[in-house]
Amino acid sequence: MLFSGVIVDFTKLHKDFTSYKYVPVIGDLMTSRWAYEALSVAQFKNNEFEKHFFDTDMAKSQLSYKLSYQITNLEERAKKISEETDSLQQIRHIRVLRTETQKLINESGLNYADFDKLRLADFDAAMLKSYQAYLYDLKKKYNAELYEVRKKADTQFNELMTELGGKEAVFELQRKYNNKQLADIMKNKNEMDGMEEKNGELIQIVDPIYKLPATNNGRAHFYAPVKKIGNMQVDTVVYDVIFIWFTIFITYLFLHFNVFRKAIELSGKLKRKR
Repeated sequence: MLFSGVIVDFTKLHKDFTSYKYVPVIGDLMTSRWAYEALSVAQFKNNEFEKHFFDTDMAKSQLSYKLSYQITNLEERAKKISEETDSLQQIRHIRVLRTETQKLINESGLNYADFDKLRLADFDAAMLKSYQAYLYDLKKKYNAELYEVRKKADTQFNELMTELGGKEAVFELQRKYNNKQLADIMKNKNEMDGMEEKNGELIQIVDPIYKLPATNNGRAHFYAPVKKIGNMQVDTVVYDVIFIWFTIFITYLFLHFNVFRKAIELSGKLKRKR
């Protein structure tokens, strides 16, 4: 939220200042950005309906992204390396393959024995077959995990149905508390693409509310469910409120010690010396 309360989509700013990976610095400097995000995330994930399913919905979203977008994209790129005649395009695809494969190794725990051979000079028919086999193993693993998560979600639904007294009562709870327009914003339903390629990596666009931050320094994409500080995850609402109080405290110090006035006076003195 920028410029006297007008809501600005950070992703529509100039490409040099924005990214789906994290909010641009100009956005992070706006206190209203933190307040708006905290309110939106709290309303979506903590409402009386979604709070029962948020964790399983997030797990389903993350696994679906890997299967439907990330791995599918890598499969297509691996084939293109063999088909492409433009060496620059081949290098671009290899760069993405190495970056994303390393992410998948770290996240899945499934090692790829030929990772060091993921370079253009070694990418022959045998290497393509090896890489496709690794992606196949990943898909098997993630499909099995997705099956278990869906079973857990069904169990949660049945437990809530028993607690409330029937399926219609659950649907009534959903109608009462689920805000479709807010959900569309939280899931980025208006975007045509589910991911983008930038600086040699694939960045998730779809379902930002279910996506974990890519950095562990407190910065994150807009509508992230948590913020990461080192190995610690902090709920977005808690983090954003703390940040707002921090900016208030800093502003108080600036006013108390007349920092703005002193800065203006110092600037004037420097200009007169010139």
